[in-house]
Amino acid sequence: MRAIIKSSVNPKVKQAISLHQRKNRETEGLFLAEGVRLVEMAAASGWEIVHGFYTMEAAKDERGAALLAELEKQCMMYEVPLPLFSRISDTQTPQGIMLVMKIQENPVDTESLFRRKQPLLLILDGVQDPGNAGTILRTADAAGLDGVILMEGSVDAFSAKTVRASMGSIFHVPVISHVTNEELMNAIEEWGIPLFAADVDDTAKPYFRQDFREAAAIIFGNEANGISGELLAVSKKLYIPMQGHAESLNVAVSASVIAYEALRQRSM
Repeated sequence: MRAIIKSSVNPKVKQAISLHQRKNRETEGLFLAEGVRLVEMAAASGWEIVHGFYTMEAAKDERGAALLAELEKQCMMYEVPLPLFSRISDTQTPQGIMLVMKIQENPVDTESLFRRKQPLLLILDGVQDPGNAGTILRTADAAGLDGVILMEGSVDAFSAKTVRASMGSIFHVPVISHVTNEELMNAIEEWGIPLFAADVDDTAKPYFRQDFREAAAIIFGNEANGISGELLAVSKKLYIPMQGHAESLNVAVSASVIAYEALRQRSM
């Protein structure tokens, strides 16, 4: 079904705007998915949609009209004027369609991820940039990894920028957030999963010399400060050789390089 909202003080509009703040997303268990491609993937994901917003301009577009017809089967869609939609959106050039969605209760926890047969996991320790986190989620999905763990203090997996950067992979990759060092290390010890850290020291070896056909959990650290000392102390070190003048690689690039080496090995 469809309806029209014109007022900026409408409770649904105010709620959507409030979801730009992490504390409100976590309190309400809701997040925003915006943009035609992302909304298409959300509609096909099976995740619960609370309701959506769209503009008249989006409804006139052939692709937008087809998408709206599908969304009407799943939730109430509210037409809003473009200026009002722009207030809800956090993008510079809104595409005119957005969903308010429930954060899916994760079907996995840390223990069940480690229990999988030869799991391959990426762990983000203090990664702050939502673009990096979303790109890593997308890479994990593309490379067929078993899941991504966000340590306590990392960026919110359901921020609008992270969700957009994931290009819909947020709906397909198991993600566990707010994991403490103690919880991770207990799981590592219980299930005997080797822990690796993307870091350079005298004990580090090139990533391509590591056998990723077996179980592995690989940690990538904060963009400025790297991996916490507590986790480094219990990890084997891996590094990506560089021959040019660059001092380092972006964390999302590093995760992609190692994830695809693991995929190559596991595909042989």
